[in-house]
Amino acid sequence: MYPRLKPARVALTVIALLLLTACQGGTGSSSSAAPSGSTPESATIQRIQEAGVLKVGAAIAMPTLGKDPETNEYIGAGTLIAEELADRLGVTVQYLDQDWSIIPAGIQSGTIDISVAGLWVTEERLTALGMTPWWQAGFCYFALKDNNKVGAAADINDPDVVVATFEGSGTYQSVSKAYPDATYVTRPEIPGEYSAITELLAHEADIAPIDSTMVNVFLERYDQLKVIPADCATNPDIPAWVGVAYTKDDSAFKAYMDSMIDEMQPELKAALAEFLKSEWMSIGL
Repeated sequence: MYPRLKPARVALTVIALLLLTACQGGTGSSSSAAPSGSTPESATIQRIQEAGVLKVGAAIAMPTLGKDPETNEYIGAGTLIAEELADRLGVTVQYLDQDWSIIPAGIQSGTIDISVAGLWVTEERLTALGMTPWWQAGFCYFALKDNNKVGAAADINDPDVVVATFEGSGTYQSVSKAYPDATYVTRPEIPGEYSAITELLAHEADIAPIDSTMVNVFLERYDQLKVIPADCATNPDIPAWVGVAYTKDDSAFKAYMDSMIDEMQPELKAALAEFLKSEWMSIGL
């Protein structure tokens, strides 16, 4: 049985408070951060409070966001951000299942207010969205063990190397920018997928990128796969930030989110440490 979200958050909050106490010994808090209870003049906040609900775009990618298979409730470190914002604004949380490729449009149209899915902070996304980074990871690459075309990440940048990934994803944006000469085959992501392994098994691609946080979970399930580079779980390729996304046109809301995420760092670090454990990362696989 998986622990329920609310008790899990209580435990994580206790851990976070202990970490915060240890880190703050003898030092004062920053005077530049907005007080926790202050709410700025913000069109986004006004819209959320008038609706009485915080609409959260959700796409599955642990440790940020997943679903408890017993209750179908959302779990993961990202839920703490949604809950904290809703608590501060005095509203309830409504998660809306989204495909990665349509989250930006959903935010721009107002269908969703924020997304706490594991969205990579990319230059392309920053042209359309406001984002607050809150943790960092990177990429690994799966290949079949008998495919020796790619031995190191630098070998990817070759037209003869076929990379399978998901259209509209931050993974595609980041990897294609780093290795523009590779050949890319893309498709929509099936909810709960983390990597285009189907294409590898069908010999339709040479490599498939995956978030570094998930690589060991998949290696335990697919004996026919290898990972490039071999140490990427601890030394990932293209280190990048994961962020909360929201409308780009509300600077007051961005400042509010930046301050809130800064205040939450001890709790979020504790949550990530918990949800990166294999029993959480393997949910739904």
